[in-house]
Amino acid sequence: MTQMGYDRAMGTSADIPPVPLPQLHHAAILAESADRSIAFYEKAIGLKLKARWDKMTIGEGKHAKTVPSVGAFMEDWTGRVIEVLQRPESGKPPDDERPINHFAFMVPDVEAAFERAKAAGAKV
Repeated sequence: MTQMGYDRAMGTSADIPPVPLPQLHHAAILAESADRSIAFYEKAIGLKLKARWDKMTIGEGKHAKTVPSVGAFMEDWTGRVIEVLQRPESGKPPDDERPINHFAFMVPDVEAAFERAKAAGAKV
């Protein structure tokens, strides 16, 4: 589908700048055990372990901080990824924590996609 066809299909208006079609990059899910989830996705769906970690750096530059975070990327045959994030062992999960943590999209121009999302009503 062309960008113009996408715009027509999505009902976008001329005042919102066009951006190329986004692609799903990955979806992040929360799990009680990263090890059990990795084993499940390998056996049940045939996903391959792409990366695994026990800490994560959040932010950039002077605002960056490294925090404990157990997780893994599980990749399918197309290169799409499920990110498995193990819940912290600190007891009850926060109220806003759901099994699906987030979806990430790849776009060639992040600023244009951000402006388009704001113009479409995204809350920032």
